[in-house]
Amino acid sequence: MSAARHCIESEPPYSPSVPKPEEAAPSLPETTPLYETPRKTLEEYQEIERRSPIRHEYLDGEIRAMARSMPQHNVVAGNLYRSLGNRFEDKNCTAIPV
Repeated sequence: MSAARHCIESEPPYSPSVPKPEEAAPSLPETTPLYETPRKTLEEYQEIERRSPIRHEYLDGEIRAMARSMPQHNVVAGNLYRSLGNRFEDKNCTAIPV
């Protein structure tokens, strides 16, 4: 019984290479970027996009690679567009793919 109580009351073992929780570095706020990238002008983005084999998006000077389109996604999007178009056919509405 005393051995079990000793295990419960003692601190958990830590490796010398792994800091104890209270010694670990504080976590960064979610809004803190891990690194800064220089912002690009619209002209720089357009030149990069012309030479690149993959597509990118440009927002407020930041350039990010876009995900590739998958055939399954295109089928789902096409079916949705067709279904909405059929539903709005007799209405004063139009389904516009974006």
